[in-house]
Amino acid sequence: MKIQIVDENDNIVSYKERTGIDYKKDIYRVSALWVTNSKGEILVTQRKLSKDKDPGKWGAAVAGTVEESET
Repeated sequence: MKIQIVDENDNIVSYKERTGIDYKKDIYRVSALWVTNSKGEILVTQRKLSKDKDPGKWGAAVAGTVEESET
């Protein structure tokens, strides 16, 4: 699976395998779904402790990197 690498203006400049991403330098697209209820409460989930990036942190109910063929 290749990930879209973009510049500061969100223009695609290349594609990289997930294992090839430099998290300190590369900019890549992600999408997220925030779930709220009628009380205005937000559902957050905790990332698995086994994740390479930000293990155990809290965030959107669903999120992921945008792959090469996705818009």
